[in-house]
Amino acid sequence: MRQCPKITKNTLILFLKPFLPTNFPISNNKKNFETININKMNTLNLTHIYHICTLILVMMLGYTGMAKLVDFKGFRSAVLNQPFPSEWGERIAVGVPAAELLLVGLLLFDSTRLAGLVGSLVLMTAFTVYVGLIWIGAFERTPCGCAGILDALGWGEHLAVNLVFVGISVVGIYVYRK
Repeated sequence: MRQCPKITKNTLILFLKPFLPTNFPISNNKKNFETININKMNTLNLTHIYHICTLILVMMLGYTGMAKLVDFKGFRSAVLNQPFPSEWGERIAVGVPAAELLLVGLLLFDSTRLAGLVGSLVLMTAFTVYVGLIWIGAFERTPCGCAGILDALGWGEHLAVNLVFVGISVVGIYVYRK
């Protein structure tokens, strides 16, 4: 049976250091009374936020892109049911999953991550505007949804989910620029 590693005071301090207040004493030893530097703490937390935003976008875009490819026939049919010209539908049916998977690839590498974040923001904003128009009844008929588990959501919920992902993209870009 494998033994769990021992957690020492130093290991615990290293783990908790980013989350402790700036003036929290790290050691009881009066000679070595270290405090946490607030600038290091903010940088570390922003780095965590940046990576979490990227990871969430990679998972969402990867899932939706693959779901559309796995059920390409159903996705294509749903796209052709949308209220725009059918010649657009053919291009969109191929272009949307390709764009989502391309964005996943861009988000995976530091050198292309900003392009992936901006691309995610543009794509999610376009989806959000479209879903918003459907939700307010701008089209004669309501098209069917086309993104795996989001099919089960109503248009209001779909709009809220899209707005969350727009927000995640904005936060990722903001933190990247810091």
